[in-house]
Amino acid sequence: AEHISVAGWSPDSEWLAYWLSTDADVDALDDPYAAPGGTLHLLNSSSGESCALPQFHTTAGEEVTLIWPADKSLIVRRWAANEQWQGQPCQPDSFVGDLTVPESPSAAANEEAGLSPDGRFQITTVLQEETADHWRTLLTVLQEKEGSEITAVTWRTQADMAKGEVGGEWISPTQFFIPFAEEGPLLLDANQPRQVINVLSDLFALALPAERKSVVAAPGDLPDSFSLALVSGGVDRVQVYHADSGLVETLPYRRVASPPFSPDNQWLLLFGDGNDLWLRPVADVAGAWQRLAEEVSDFAWNSDSTEIAFSQFGPIIWQTFPQGEMIGEWATEPFISSLAGFSPNGRFLVVTGQKDMTGSWYKQALFLFDREATD
Repeated sequence: AEHISVAGWSPDSEWLAYWLSTDADVDALDDPYAAPGGTLHLLNSSSGESCALPQFHTTAGEEVTLIWPADKSLIVRRWAANEQWQGQPCQPDSFVGDLTVPESPSAAANEEAGLSPDGRFQITTVLQEETADHWRTLLTVLQEKEGSEITAVTWRTQADMAKGEVGGEWISPTQFFIPFAEEGPLLLDANQPRQVINVLSDLFALALPAERKSVVAAPGDLPDSFSLALVSGGVDRVQVYHADSGLVETLPYRRVASPPFSPDNQWLLLFGDGNDLWLRPVADVAGAWQRLAEEVSDFAWNSDSTEIAFSQFGPIIWQTFPQGEMIGEWATEPFISSLAGFSPNGRFLVVTGQKDMTGSWYKQALFLFDREATD
């Protein structure tokens, strides 16, 4: 296709949803570098067969949410049209519209998302203003669960950078991280009432106003057990802040992997010379770096960090971690591969590929690899 965008899996790993764009979808773009619209498709992982739901065709930039209820049906929520449709996968005629849609299809989940990991504290973020140039002013309040306010902060960000309903994430049972504030990433600490920590100046000791820098968090299970990676690009090397010790270390190479932390937050990854992938336990500051693979173009973890897949500018390699036992190896030529991730049950690996650039777009393909059929 002209463009393929993976939309996600059903919870039981039976269905993979993706948007497929045609030549006409790409030609309709005003911005040649924006993602085009497309038609919703479903791939059945058991049979390998795919189908289209032609009534769900988006335009460029249109926001659509897919929800998989427990009865294994599919809900398609179109925000711009304020419409919600529910039916059976690969049965286009079964979908029925429901105009009495909730304000948010994940309202209950969003309410719970504001709770700290141990349930003692609550974060609420409300929109106070949005300007014509898409800057948002938000108020975030940290409080005891259903109790008194601890800390509040008003901050600004661009609309497309606001993170979820709560504006950030809990990175320990007592600390809440706001990554995209205009003044730099912010940290609210339940143990430091009425204080707002600016990550760049207070933790990395940078003079403000500093140039915009990206900070990626690795949450911890205990208070003050998180890590923060400061990624600035250019000539600056990557730095990591270790909250348990207050230590800031400088990594030996300039480019961290994406993501820089494993899903269990126990390993730190970066790219060295020649796109070799190196790793080290996050907490082992004085430890040696180990080379995982050479000339890596892309990689992906499974959910519990026990397996990793990567492309070495050619075949897809899937192996156990950290043992390195081979699970599977496949070629995607003539497509250059990009790993889209694992299915929820860990059985399937999704890969997209591209070739034959025409204008601003490559022709794309979708691959699904099955660990139980590696022979």
